[in-house]
Amino acid sequence: MLKQIIIASALVVGLAAPAWAGSCPGVSKQVSAGLAKSTLPAAKKAEIMKLRNQGDMLHRTGKHGQSVAVLKRAMSMLGK
Repeated sequence: MLKQIIIASALVVGLAAPAWAGSCPGVSKQVSAGLAKSTLPAAKKAEIMKLRNQGDMLHRTGKHGQSVAVLKRAMSMLGK
């Protein structure tokens, strides 16, 4: 029974990783589009850009869950 639970858990994690990986670039593009339209002060835009770059780096290193979290924080700073 325990062996089946471990195998099922591994399958769920293995199948979920590509879903996270695919959403990072989309959220990053949304942040970029939001920055282009934003009327926020330059300092705030720079902070959001830094978060977007950090999210992109996390995506490239395979840390997709962290990437999406950082990118969503950038989106919230844009008011989205």
